[in-house]
Amino acid sequence: MDIRLVVTDLDGTLLDANREISPRTARALLACRARGVIVAFASGRSFEAVRPFALGIGLRECVIISSNGARIDASAEGPVVFGNCLPEALAREAAHRLVEAGLYVECYSDEHIYMANRTPMRFRHHAPGFNADGTVEFVEDVARLLSEGPKKARKLIVFSDEQSRIDVARSCLRGLPLSLSQSGSDNLEIMREGAGKGRAVRWLARTRGIARENIMAFGDQTNDLDMLREAGWPVAMENAVDEVRRCARLIAPRHDDDGVARVLETLARGDESDGSCL
Repeated sequence: MDIRLVVTDLDGTLLDANREISPRTARALLACRARGVIVAFASGRSFEAVRPFALGIGLRECVIISSNGARIDASAEGPVVFGNCLPEALAREAAHRLVEAGLYVECYSDEHIYMANRTPMRFRHHAPGFNADGTVEFVEDVARLLSEGPKKARKLIVFSDEQSRIDVARSCLRGLPLSLSQSGSDNLEIMREGAGKGRAVRWLARTRGIARENIMAFGDQTNDLDMLREAGWPVAMENAVDEVRRCARLIAPRHDDDGVARVLETLARGDESDGSCL
């Protein structure tokens, strides 16, 4: 197989149980880049939350697809080359419905992440203030979320440890032209209709002259589905949800067992796979 673009989700896919890139996985990614393969990280996280993973392993040329596909940066150091914000009126209506329902909602823009009805959660510890490098401010202010947030909203996201609250969020948004998916069982990702990682990958491939059969993509959750469908070689992690596993051409070992690295190492050796775990 002639793979020219490797795109991978982060949480539950590339990152291990400690939410880090293991040394083995780092070596595999750097080896890909050394062979001339374009490497892209595609995450629901903001650009500022994704770039440290690339810089931390010396992968400065890594393309960063952030905010669930609403933004693409040419490298871990920029610049922004693609944007797909929610229409302002639509973002405001969706945010208003979610806030009125008492749901914990965040609105992502480039300089701010606005929060309303924030609730302590096991894995979400966002608090008011600037992020580690001082580039993004977390703002817990309902009025600012509803007034400022929709102007340049890349995405909205609802968080809850209770499935019933996620169901309420879906119900609140019924009838609006939005794309809904999940990057984990505790959230609901909200984008403009037709937006997502898939559209971002399609744009990236087109601008780089890369055919679908030359793309390999890795994912584990439903917000990865449209991205996997844009790849000739869609790879689901062993820990992926069933819907993702069903659309995969290959099943990789778990994210906490260097699954991405194992597939990339096999790719480097030129081995073929029958679609089972490697």
